[in-house]
Amino acid sequence: MRTGYFVLLLLLIIPLLEAPFISADGCIFWNVDFEEHVYLPDQKAVIEWDGTNQTMTISSRFTSGNITDLAWIVPLYSKITPTVTKGDSHIFQEIAYKFAETQSIGKENSQKDLSNLLLTLLFSTLIIIYIGIVKIKTNEHMIFFSISLLLIFIILLLYIPLSSDTLFLTDMSKEDTVHLVNTTKIDIYDIAILQATNATDLLDWLQANKFNVSIKATDVLEQYCLCNDTYFIVNRINMTNMYNTSEQIAWATKQFRQGFATPLTFHFETEQPFYPMTITSINEGNTKINVYVIANTSMMDTSGLLHVVKTKQWHHKNYSNQVITWLEFDGPTNQLIKDSFFSIKKESM
Repeated sequence: MRTGYFVLLLLLIIPLLEAPFISADGCIFWNVDFEEHVYLPDQKAVIEWDGTNQTMTISSRFTSGNITDLAWIVPLYSKITPTVTKGDSHIFQEIAYKFAETQSIGKENSQKDLSNLLLTLLFSTLIIIYIGIVKIKTNEHMIFFSISLLLIFIILLLYIPLSSDTLFLTDMSKEDTVHLVNTTKIDIYDIAILQATNATDLLDWLQANKFNVSIKATDVLEQYCLCNDTYFIVNRINMTNMYNTSEQIAWATKQFRQGFATPLTFHFETEQPFYPMTITSINEGNTKINVYVIANTSMMDTSGLLHVVKTKQWHHKNYSNQVITWLEFDGPTNQLIKDSFFSIKKESM
């Protein structure tokens, strides 16, 4: 019987050893053309437009020495309060394969990991229930039963991050010029949704709540503050939302700098699909931005900043008879003096 105990404990401990190595983002396949879409851009975005609603998934790459000192601002023009959700990084890989003429192979690690977890927990639970029913009468087996349940609880803690989705911030609105609309936590991000009519007050609020934004952003933010129906989605990196140990945080930080961070998806209602380019002018130097617009026809950037590289028919599980337009900017950030608004490409009219 003691041999049986040892086997059961071994089955329960295996998931503990396996958990830190689980990948949430699936496989990545190396290809020169693939890299051009997935790894090289400083910013990449997928915009889905149905004529009224815009869904925009953004992924950015940062090279700061201390990424926790960064705040990422996404200004949105929306008729309704935008919502923010965890983005799917695989959409960028699927688009990369589409434009690189490369066929995707294999399965997503995330689905495999989830299946393994569920099977392990189910199998372990059935064994424990069996032993508990048959041997619960003795104190020895009651102790063993309790220890087994404790191990399962620890497994769940490792696989399911226990962090609140609510972010508590100090409401320091100044004469109603800054309004805190909502807060949330997504993956490694602390997120606040704001409206503001004064850039200086907005910066004061951000600094007071530890969203570190340079004062050099004042003029650019003021342009957005003067526009009606502007929302500011502000987020900062907080690795403790997802990781508990210093080793895990160091690993995740390295992955983040290499472009493996979880993207964010924004859902909102707007008159015309757009991408916020002006906010990037706050940064110095050159930048590369890839934007992929999915609509019922090919699109162009009326600002002239993003030039069309290629278009393709897009037959995807979530879309039917759509066209995906790949647009690109590669140059100095001081050229980003306006936002990109998209309309039907002239050849398609």
